[in-house]
Amino acid sequence: MSTLLEISGLTKRFGGLTALSDVSFSASDGAITGLIGPNGAGKTTCFNLITGTLPATSGTLQFKGQDIGGLAPHRIVERGLARTFQAATTFPAATVRENILRGALLRHPLGLGAMLFGGPAARQAEQAARGTVEEVMEALDLTEHADREAGTLAYGHQKRLGVAIGLATRPALLLLDEPAAGLNPDEVDRFAIMLKEIRTRFNLSVLIVEHHMRLIMRVCDHIVVLDHGEKIAEGAPEEVRDNPKVIEAYLGAEHA
Repeated sequence: MSTLLEISGLTKRFGGLTALSDVSFSASDGAITGLIGPNGAGKTTCFNLITGTLPATSGTLQFKGQDIGGLAPHRIVERGLARTFQAATTFPAATVRENILRGALLRHPLGLGAMLFGGPAARQAEQAARGTVEEVMEALDLTEHADREAGTLAYGHQKRLGVAIGLATRPALLLLDEPAAGLNPDEVDRFAIMLKEIRTRFNLSVLIVEHHMRLIMRVCDHIVVLDHGEKIAEGAPEEVRDNPKVIEAYLGAEHA
């Protein structure tokens, strides 16, 4: 597999606090890469640096071989990298279809002139965006909820809608921030199946932060482990599961 995202020496300091220290790893094209660690390990900070929400103190970020460090978040999305958030971040008064359309229009922008005056270009862009919406809803089993307000959905469907909005931007790499948080075991199992299906259907690569170890071990090809802002391990799921440093970080030295 070729490298899609390359992170080298990534560091983030907040005053005297180092939230992330000299972290390096890569995410391969077509792979599902897990980023795990105990609470406070630096996982969400790492996501925020990758997606441009926070500036890095030092280090480099390369996506598709190009430097994305310092780019605004919307510019990073335009390059083909999108993310979801821990909370079910949607527009609650808008329908499911309208929420996903907002993501699709980032990939099929109308432009100011097209929005004001219409014309063939505007119709073509809108048609392409709406086609993306229908495809994404079908893939995530949201079609039957298309005209419901997002705020009326069950929590599990709201989480799925958050993934749909990111997927509608048609990213090469989708960053999922705790997508299984708050889901029951059956919903977690269904999400694992769905994630593998959309990976294949949309030719997608995934970087996932998640505390649900059953999900991580089931779906990931490669796992990176952080603890107190530093990388302590990486490798295949079975290698990480049996690593003494990982066991100590999660359970304490006596268990390691």
